[in-house]
Amino acid sequence: MVSWGRSFLLAVKVILFSIIWYIIGGIIIGVGVLLSGTSLPRSLSDISAINIAGSVVALIVSAIGGIIIGLGATASLIKVTIDESVKEAWQTQYYYQSYQPTPPPSPPQQPPY
Repeated sequence: MVSWGRSFLLAVKVILFSIIWYIIGGIIIGVGVLLSGTSLPRSLSDISAINIAGSVVALIVSAIGGIIIGLGATASLIKVTIDESVKEAWQTQYYYQSYQPTPPPSPPQQPPY
């Protein structure tokens, strides 16, 4: 069974992995925000298909960044959980394999006639 100390250490590991995904997704969202800033019209009479297309591309890029953050953080949690579960399973399997019960006695032999 995992101790509380080990559990908190694994939680810190998940947070660190998640921070990496937040940084990656944040950079992608930042690129999307920069793209939307260049595609905004200066006035209502400047609205054109190019500006609308640029805004749509910026929205899609920002959405991809958000998806990367969500999936990356979830994958970090799953990875750390599965790694620790497999480690615990191997330790338990080793413990039970080292225990060898004594075999039952053989049945009594019939005397020959």
